[in-house]
Amino acid sequence: MVDPYCLVNKLDFIQNKIFSGEYSDHDLNEANQIAEQLLILTKISYDAISGKYAEIRGNEPQKLEIEDWNKLLNLAREKAKLGLLGDNNGNLNLLDIGTGSGRDIKYASKIANIRVIGIDNSDGFIELLHELEMKKEIPTGSFFKADMRNLSRFSEGYFDIIRNNASLIHLPIIKKGYMADLAISESYRVLKNNGILYLLVREGEGLELIDTEEGLGVRFYQLFTKKKLLDLVTRNGFKNIELWTRPSSRNKKVMWLALIAEKIIL
Repeated sequence: MVDPYCLVNKLDFIQNKIFSGEYSDHDLNEANQIAEQLLILTKISYDAISGKYAEIRGNEPQKLEIEDWNKLLNLAREKAKLGLLGDNNGNLNLLDIGTGSGRDIKYASKIANIRVIGIDNSDGFIELLHELEMKKEIPTGSFFKADMRNLSRFSEGYFDIIRNNASLIHLPIIKKGYMADLAISESYRVLKNNGILYLLVREGEGLELIDTEEGLGVRFYQLFTKKKLLDLVTRNGFKNIELWTRPSSRNKKVMWLALIAEKIIL
């Protein structure tokens, strides 16, 4: 069986070489291969804990999460009033990346003028979403199984808003064109010009296997400093609008970075 701690240590070593600028094509390929193995382990983990995860996250967003929702949607509505986003009726298309248990699809689908689609690559979560759809708790056709690095089912410039809430944390930073960068570049592609990207990532340095002590086991995390997060979005075509630090909704000792950025024309 693959030892995730060994994988993380190897990737951390190569990642530091890449960040220092002293790397080879072999290093890039090896980093990407290790990252793919960690993604497989992460998916297996979420498939196994999807039910427990849904139970812990609950049916409604927490107060801090709702504040972020409001900040994101208020900005989008302002742009819609200026004719920069939305259709002629002010309807906004929103993509929720890593939608998980469907809680946020359910929440967004009740908001006027928001048409939400969620994606996730976990079979466990997709099964839960099908159950919600059958119960008519979320709209029919409001979710797909997909990887945030490949949004090819969506046309260029389809969405007004993309929300990536605590999902990018499972993609390591390697280099432009790989992993986390690939996900951000795909978000850029499917966003309209002036479209808005929201990211929530865990604050810290480097790569870690973390047990959040919620009965969900150990999962792989890419931690972010403000600089690394800003570098990631700006090199992939986004202009930062606001970046702030806030505690976790469930553990006030854990800090997260929230960012809202705008797609600019390259």
